[in-house]
Formats: sequence, C-alpha cells, structure tokens
Amino acid sequence: MAEKAIYFSSYNEIEKRASFNSEQEISPDNFKSLVGMYRFDENVICQVRTKKGICHQKHKNGWLGITNDGVEALIGGHCASEYFKADNSFRLEKKRVESEIERRLAVEKLRGYIFGEKDYPNEVACLRTNLISARKILDCFYKSFPNSVLRFIDDAQRNQNWIINVDVGTEIQRTIKKDGEEEVITFYEWTPDTIGRLKPIIPTRDILMSLLPI
Repeated sequence: MAEKAIYFSSYNEIEKRASFNSEQEISPDNFKSLVGMYRFDENVICQVRTKKGICHQKHKNGWLGITNDGVEALIGGHCASEYFKADNSFRLEKKRVESEIERRLAVEKLRGYIFGEKDYPNEVACLRTNLISARKILDCFYKSFPNSVLRFIDDAQRNQNWIINVDVGTEIQRTIKKDGEEEVITFYEWTPDTIGRLKPIIPTRDILMSLLPI
C-alpha cells in the first residue's frame, strides 16, 4: 500500500531523505509510484530519462517518484506531462497524490479555524466594522443628491434603463384680444429630448443594507 502523499515546499526536505538520489534516472520503464509533489522557489534539476537522454532541465514544480529499485528521483512537471502521460500507473498515482494533498490541506485549514489558529471571530468583527463604515459613507453620498436624482437612479437600477431624458421648453408668445384690447401672453411648449446615457451604478447601498441592517 502506498504511503500517504507528501507535499514538499523545499528541496532540502527531499535532499535529506534516505531513499533520494540526485544521480538516479527515472522513466516510465522503471517508474513504480509517487511519494508526493513539490513546489519550490528555487530551481532544481529534472532526473527524467528520455529517448534523447537525461533531461537535466531546471524547474520548480514536479513530482517525487520511486523507481522499481526503491530509489527516489525528481520528475519535472513538463516531463511528467510530456513523457508519463501515457503511463497508466503514473496517472493513477498522480490522481491519488493530488487528491490526498488537497484533502489534507483543506482539513488543516478547517482545523485552524476550529482551534483558533485563525482568528476567525476577530476577522468577522473587523468585516462588520468595515461594512458599517462603508454604509455610513454611502448614506452621506446618497443624501447629497436631490430626491429627483435618487428616484432616477432607483428606477434605472430596477429597469436597467440609464438613458437620460430632459424636457426642453420652447417659449411661445401669442397676442390675444381681451376686453377689446390686445394682450401678449407667454407660455412654454415642452418636448422630451435625450441628452445621453449614464454609466450604470451598482446598487451598493442596497447590497450593504441587505448584508448588514443597522
């Protein structure tokens, strides 16, 4: 039965393993299983043997494999995809390692919240404080607009219609007779006119109010 998969973040962790040999060659022909996967900050040398010879390309991500002789060697990420993709045992091992490591990292993260390694209550309190502050700022912002503008914004958000129409007035004067005398009266004819389209405004205030009623 394969050992539990290991995630390596430093080459030193692999280098000090008794079964690891930096001179060992590994290929689909002598591959047995995987120890785990690695993600390094530094470059390391790939130990995969191909038809063209040993790879020796520098890389940072890959897999720690075991040969049939029980010796461990590095399989670079590129070579894994290029030369091991047809190897069924490698594909199964890769799937196992990824699944085990992903599950273990998720459990460790959850355990950190449960046992207080992560300051979850304080994070929630800080988030609440920020939400309250943001809502107050937005309230002040919206209060700076006249009611007619606020009504337009609310209607536009609801109907998704951000076209701005205004009524343009034309002054008209007419002469009429009143009590036998001429009198000039003035009135306006109003016609709608489109002056542009407003960029949509996200209803942030409503979102905050639904998240945090105060």
